[in-house]
Amino acid sequence: MTDTISFNESLEKGTILGDGAMGTLLYQMAMKHDTKPVEELCLSRPDSVRLAHIEYIRSGATMIQTNTFAANRNKLAGYGMTDSTSLINKAGIEIAKEARRLTGQQVWIAGSVGPIGRHLEPIGTVSLVSARKFFQEQVDALAEGGADLIILETFSDLREVELAATAATSACLPFIAQMAFGHDGLTSLGHSPGEAAAAMESMGAAVVGCNCSVGAAPMVSTVSQMLSRVSIPISAQPNAGFPTMHQGRTVFGSSPEYMASQATRLVDAGASLVGGCCGTSPTHISAIRDSIPTRARPKKDQLPSRRITISTREPFPSSDNEIPEPSTFSTKLKEHKKVITMEVDPPRGFRASSELSQLEQIRNAGVLDAINIADNPRAQRRMSPLAMATLVQNRLGMETIMHLALRHRNYASLHSDLIGAHALGIQNIFTVMGDKPRSDNYVNPYTPSNLTTTGALNLMKSFNEGLDLSGEPLESPTAFLKGASFNPTAKDPDREFRLLESKLEAGADFLLTQPVYDSAAVQKTAQKFGGFPIPVLIGILPLRSKRNAEFLQNEVPGISIPPEIMEAISSSSDPRRTGMDISRRIVTELSDIISGVYYMAPFRRYESVIEFTESLDFA
Repeated sequence: MTDTISFNESLEKGTILGDGAMGTLLYQMAMKHDTKPVEELCLSRPDSVRLAHIEYIRSGATMIQTNTFAANRNKLAGYGMTDSTSLINKAGIEIAKEARRLTGQQVWIAGSVGPIGRHLEPIGTVSLVSARKFFQEQVDALAEGGADLIILETFSDLREVELAATAATSACLPFIAQMAFGHDGLTSLGHSPGEAAAAMESMGAAVVGCNCSVGAAPMVSTVSQMLSRVSIPISAQPNAGFPTMHQGRTVFGSSPEYMASQATRLVDAGASLVGGCCGTSPTHISAIRDSIPTRARPKKDQLPSRRITISTREPFPSSDNEIPEPSTFSTKLKEHKKVITMEVDPPRGFRASSELSQLEQIRNAGVLDAINIADNPRAQRRMSPLAMATLVQNRLGMETIMHLALRHRNYASLHSDLIGAHALGIQNIFTVMGDKPRSDNYVNPYTPSNLTTTGALNLMKSFNEGLDLSGEPLESPTAFLKGASFNPTAKDPDREFRLLESKLEAGADFLLTQPVYDSAAVQKTAQKFGGFPIPVLIGILPLRSKRNAEFLQNEVPGISIPPEIMEAISSSSDPRRTGMDISRRIVTELSDIISGVYYMAPFRRYESVIEFTESLDFA
């Protein structure tokens, strides 16, 4: 798949790998004892849904389906959630888009639409007019959210498929139409695979296929029968075998290895899109990925000629001048929303399990908008910020701000780091010169950098315009949000202002400050500008003790602690609490002129950010 290829062209070039069961995975992750529909998690637990998408993308899926299968007005009515229909569907798309962006992978986002949940008249009581409205409402919300295509799945009634297909066509989106066939080879209403495939092709489907109800082996015959009746691609998304009950739980018996072997049979039978349904997991999808990536499509003389005529919306830049989506963090700043970020040091070794475990707890608390990933703080040897940022985004689904210390980089290495960041879905970049290495940290502490902050900012600005270091066109523009440092309490304010002007001219989008303990000095600085010209996130590092305050005041460059703050900490019977209170008060006093908080956890006690935000007056 390339940036300019359409969905139909992707099908012609080779097999597309779908994801697996969302409901199965989300029940395990987030709602084992919850009575709400799994689709509601798009509103209440978006992090869990995003993480599920990320798991499938990491497993190799090149098409993911939104967590909106039953998010139609009729089904949601059973939970008193009809007013949330549009919200859930739009949220489902946004979550999937965020997962795609965080992983940096090119995947298609299919808006999932299932049956309305009741039979149509004359068998049931739902009129065709009402059913059409239900589908149109859901599909319109998915289209407005930015779905690349619609996938109609697990249908048993061709009339219902036609109503949903009409809604997708009305929304100008290509669609996949899939029906569920039992072990007798028929849908529950008696439609055969060949009959269903031909009918769905006539409705304008880009792909027709089968999903759910049966495991992989019976689906091979279904694919073959469909292929004999249509000239468009076929999809197959089987269950992981037949479900059984074990210790009160529904379990599926097909192993990943078995599913992978059957996936090759499905491709041989003519399937162009394979994935999984109930009971399948990221492990199953990973195994299928490994079994089919290099398999050639059946030769043209073995298949009916393909004639794909439906126009599609391309989810990726189709020209060098098209700008990709900005990061969610960038959007929040542009919408003048208050944000809170926290700095995290990468580990000294190969494993980040301890840091990720702590961050998982903080993610679940929902108090942060992004994680700042430091770059060799204090010039100490640590995991690269690019690796750590990728781990945080992929494993936790949390947006990051990657710090790039320029002192030990040159333009060539920075160029490589930025290409890697863009490829991995890291869009928020904070540039800083970085700490000088001590001679006892390295055999040779020489730092050969020819970089400045303004040079790095200008390079990212060029990348965003689609040009590289040499002025040559990139494959596509980037959408980096460019950050720089600013010290509003600098001892030489004139020099600091000159530096800030050069950073603004180079295209800085936001500023992070050193830890601030003097709100009056920050207010005075803001007044000189008539308000800060770009968003400023004020640095907050809660003091823990008198000794801690004295160390920061005397040994850390750029930090100034007013005498009254020093006295308050020194005389306090509970300096840790006093330090927290001072930090909250500073944020409150500056809330009218700052855009957010850049929290630095004292002594890497990252969980302290939860305590800090509990009674914070900042909106």
